[in-house]
Amino acid sequence: LNRRSVSVMKDRTITLTATVEPADAANKNVTWSSSDQSVATVSNGVVTGVATGNAKITVTTEDGKHTASCTVTVTTSLPPVLIADFNDIASLDGTISPHYPNGVTPTRSENMYIDLIKDPYNDGKCVAVSDGSHKEQEYCTINLPNTNIDLTAGGVFNDNNMSDSKAFIYAKNSDGTNDKSHLVSYAGSNRNIVIPNTVKIIGHTSFKDQNITSITIPEGVQKIEPHAFWGTGLTKINLPESLLIIEQQGLATTNISSILIPKNVSYIGNNAFQGCNNLRTIQIDKEKDSISGSKWGAPNATVEWLA
Repeated sequence: LNRRSVSVMKDRTITLTATVEPADAANKNVTWSSSDQSVATVSNGVVTGVATGNAKITVTTEDGKHTASCTVTVTTSLPPVLIADFNDIASLDGTISPHYPNGVTPTRSENMYIDLIKDPYNDGKCVAVSDGSHKEQEYCTINLPNTNIDLTAGGVFNDNNMSDSKAFIYAKNSDGTNDKSHLVSYAGSNRNIVIPNTVKIIGHTSFKDQNITSITIPEGVQKIEPHAFWGTGLTKINLPESLLIIEQQGLATTNISSILIPKNVSYIGNNAFQGCNNLRTIQIDKEKDSISGSKWGAPNATVEWLA
């Protein structure tokens, strides 16, 4: 499965993808089931939130009855992920060029509190601006020094040359404070990046398309989310022993030639190394075939099991 856990709003859907290996398997038929259909139903991988709660979605192969599961949490609202706030900017006059849905132009002051939100239903892209209470949302273009980001095109606040003290952008807790365990973007100009040791999750597209010379990932990081290092050009990545999960395309399109997967990693997502054409060796500090998959999208790699 492409996800181990996911949240979905009541009456909304999200699609899970199951991959049957090997690629040339004669029988790729699967069946889907939900542990609690009063919470979430599933049909051909499309999960629908029915009522708040948790349900386990399981996919089972027809041949061999192999299974994989994803825990689904159904909520009435999903917490927004803060990309950047502009509460400290004196005036936003001329900074925002709105494109409002349905042609409605709401009234707002020049000094309103602005949050940039990742929409979990749009592949994590930034598509909305909020007044800080996450109620007044609108599509718009944000113009900042040294950049012009069109949120309707899915831009994120990477490579914005912010000061070191503001360079790491975190998810937001329900009380409005930063959740420093969840990194969602890097907006600084440093090319040799040391991720803070509070971080446990390197979020979706955190460093996407940045020209990074080196990255230091501290012990304590447990998950690398999709597209976290997409297009960075990194030639070397050392993964910490604390790492548990590398999600789909988590290390894709980097320039690494070898990678050592620590022994605590239990899941590597589909195409985790997609586009890593220079990757020749994937070493895994575990017993052979203890992680599902093979090469994970790296066309020229050889997998070595070390345990």
